[in-house]
Amino acid sequence: LAGYISPAPVLSLILSDVIGDPLESIASGPTFPNHISVSDVRGTLDELKLPLADLPGTVQLLLQSGHTRHVTCNSHVYNRIIASNKVALEESRDVVAQHGYTPHLITSRLSGEARDVARELVGEITQRDVSLSPSTSLSLSTDPHLESGEVRGKSK
Repeated sequence: LAGYISPAPVLSLILSDVIGDPLESIASGPTFPNHISVSDVRGTLDELKLPLADLPGTVQLLLQSGHTRHVTCNSHVYNRIIASNKVALEESRDVVAQHGYTPHLITSRLSGEARDVARELVGEITQRDVSLSPSTSLSLSTDPHLESGEVRGKSK
């Protein structure tokens, strides 16, 4: 996007739900320079055995066009993350403290298999020697997933 409107100044106010806030991975950050070529994309499609015919028509046209334009200089672009998991956790910490709770911001960067995430959280809480009481607030942001796809219990 930034390459098409250059040299006009661009200010992107970015909302991130991606752990760690890497601009290249945030969907609302289309003004971050993209150094992936059409051949890189075609290689990925080949690796994944995804036929070009299964993609939307506009994507097919782009991949067949030989389009190679990249943003090589983004001195006119200003990317600002204005909301993220970390920002939300920091704000929640301040709010719970104002209401008389003892806040503990545990993590904003934990991702992985659900069982491993749970173990790491228990380890973090234990390592910090957090005293759990009715006035304790634990704040965390995680992105757990089930590797096995197995769900136990009666919930559906």
